[in-house]
Amino acid sequence: MNFLRFPELDKRGLVHGFTLRSNPAYSSADLPKILSAAGLPGKCVMAEQTHGSGVALVGRSEMGKTVPMVDALIACERSVSLVIRVADCGPVWISCGKTGAIGLVHSGKKGTEAGVVPATIRRMKQEFGADPQQMVA
Repeated sequence: MNFLRFPELDKRGLVHGFTLRSNPAYSSADLPKILSAAGLPGKCVMAEQTHGSGVALVGRSEMGKTVPMVDALIACERSVSLVIRVADCGPVWISCGKTGAIGLVHSGKKGTEAGVVPATIRRMKQEFGADPQQMVA
């Protein structure tokens, strides 16, 4: 299974990747297999993705769950896998090396207009003390 990755996030030690829709056989049932191929636990935290600006702080207790009414997930635990799905919307990964905080954002037209990315950055600063100047997206 092939994953596309971002070199800047690799440099920061962030395990990440995305698959392309080139294999139409992929479905929700394949998610544990995809995570395993990436070297991640078989459970993850997913965002419901409502095309808004909601951001959720998640941790181990949310593993295996879908968080309702949010388009962004933030965490500061290395063992927590964040997952979003995109088609014509943009995925935005945010990493703060100093704090270890990460964010994963589903940013479509409506969410972008609603400010989902700035809301995620503000929440990372509020929850983890992450400095926006030290974040990479």
